[in-house]
Amino acid sequence: MTPEFNFYGLNFPELVLFGILVYVAAIALVIFFAYCIRYRVLCPFSEDLVHCTYLNSRLSCPNCSLKQSGRNIRSLIETGINNYPGIFKLWIFSKLYCVVSEPKYHEVVLTKCLGKGELYEDIKSVIGHGLFTAPYDLWKKHRRAINPTFNQKVLDAYVDVFHKNSQALVGKLKQIAGEGQVEVYNLVLKCITDNYCETTLGMTMDDQPGNDVRIREWIKGIFDAISKRFLVPWYHFDVIFHSTNSARRMRSCTEEIHRYTKEVIRKKRLLLEETKQEDQSKKKSFLDHLMEITYGDDSKFTEQELVDEMNSFLFASAETVTTTISFTLIMLGLHKNLQDKVLEEILEVVGTTRAVDKDDLPKLKYLEMFIKETLRLFPIAYIVGRELHEDVDLGDYVLPAGASVVTSISATHTNKEYWPDPYNFNPERFLPEEVAKRHPCAYLPFSYGPRNCIGAKFSMMNMKVVLASVVRKFKISTSYGSVRDVEVETSLVIKPKNGCKVELEMR
Repeated sequence: MTPEFNFYGLNFPELVLFGILVYVAAIALVIFFAYCIRYRVLCPFSEDLVHCTYLNSRLSCPNCSLKQSGRNIRSLIETGINNYPGIFKLWIFSKLYCVVSEPKYHEVVLTKCLGKGELYEDIKSVIGHGLFTAPYDLWKKHRRAINPTFNQKVLDAYVDVFHKNSQALVGKLKQIAGEGQVEVYNLVLKCITDNYCETTLGMTMDDQPGNDVRIREWIKGIFDAISKRFLVPWYHFDVIFHSTNSARRMRSCTEEIHRYTKEVIRKKRLLLEETKQEDQSKKKSFLDHLMEITYGDDSKFTEQELVDEMNSFLFASAETVTTTISFTLIMLGLHKNLQDKVLEEILEVVGTTRAVDKDDLPKLKYLEMFIKETLRLFPIAYIVGRELHEDVDLGDYVLPAGASVVTSISATHTNKEYWPDPYNFNPERFLPEEVAKRHPCAYLPFSYGPRNCIGAKFSMMNMKVVLASVVRKFKISTSYGSVRDVEVETSLVIKPKNGCKVELEMR
């Protein structure tokens, strides 16, 4: 007979259970002591800030809970701003966040604090160290190298690509015009993804049938997973999140995107070696430009760094541009009188049938003001996070090193001090004489300072071509009654909660 296992009176199952309890208790103690140490270090430096404690998904300030704000980080922060205007501090477990919404604070933070915060860790796991997430030293090196590829001459060469794919979108929309309320988000996303592949990678979807669908599925899988982690408090623990189906889906989609981008780069590198001495007048993609400055000099971009930059362009353009166009279509449907003004300008500048070209875009001033007003009310990147590596003096307060700072763009964009009657949709807020009256950081759809969005002009050109093509062919309506009726889904970025549902009627 085999003797039973016994250790100080404990049988084997009891010993395993005891070990698990000791392990959990040890982790809890480590977290507790880390919290105490961090709190003792940072708390004295932050006493001047209004204090909100966030623990187990709750703020101690009135009405500041995830439950009351619909598990919506944007609403939670804005509730804090409403209770404590300008600036307040927010503890998330042992991490101190300083939330700011005053333009004068934005200006200091976005020009002096150039390290990206913990908010971007999940994105970094997907896109690596591209411009969007790179540590400061690497970002500085790459930004200097990439800047010339965003000059006006290079951007102008892409307008015919925007127009071609916009016409394909118009063709798809004609098939559903007159059918009442329809969902157009995915059709717009296809157009923007095609624009990305052609202008950034130099690959058309005709060359790779089916890949446009796969790319959109990969993007969706990654965004959905990051969004879930952003909104579910216990998913902030790696050990929990990485065991979920969402995390596995995100890893799978990330691997597929990286594999796809690496294959494109491999083919481009071979082509570059074969044609380096041939005609240089051929239109080039962003990848072509970067590979040319890298050719024979890997000190500028390694292959992995090229992959990271291409994936950064994808994630910074596809969802954000698509979402902005979607909100703009809803605003056009909501404000028929302003839609008529947009149409009048388009017909005056471009006409009814001529292709939109690069010389037309600077003349579409009212359309641009309309897009800007849409971005004021629906800033896609509604917060920006930065790490504080040293104490930062805001004038009124000193933010302590070791904390993170969050700039609340959406709260600033609806601040009555800078935007009277903030929920009244009025594109004329962006007339030059009106812009001159405001603090430059009262409007931050593309961030501000050295780490602002390098693709802001590219995105605006892209959106103007797509919207001009759609508006001159369709009357747009929506069932929404006012701006406040438009519900948004908030996670990594904001999106229309129920998609982009509009009614289209041929003109």
